[in-house]
Amino acid sequence: MQPNALYSYGFMKNSQMSESYKPHGFPTSKLYRDRQSGELKRHHLHKTVLQRAVKEAVREVRIAKLASCHTFRHSFATHLREDR
Repeated sequence: MQPNALYSYGFMKNSQMSESYKPHGFPTSKLYRDRQSGELKRHHLHKTVLQRAVKEAVREVRIAKLASCHTFRHSFATHLREDR
């Protein structure tokens, strides 16, 4: 993931996070104050939260094929190879 991708997609605001903080996933909506540094930070969603959301979305739109987060990974990789 690009270092500033979460900022550019609006998941996080630079003003809310310390400069040393490096996001690495999807952040939760709640902030917490670090006990040692006093800085505002966020925890990240566990991977199962995203997996359940994708599974439910696939079920809701009644897609007949199996689809998961891993399916998106392969679709994206195929897309990158097509652009070569």
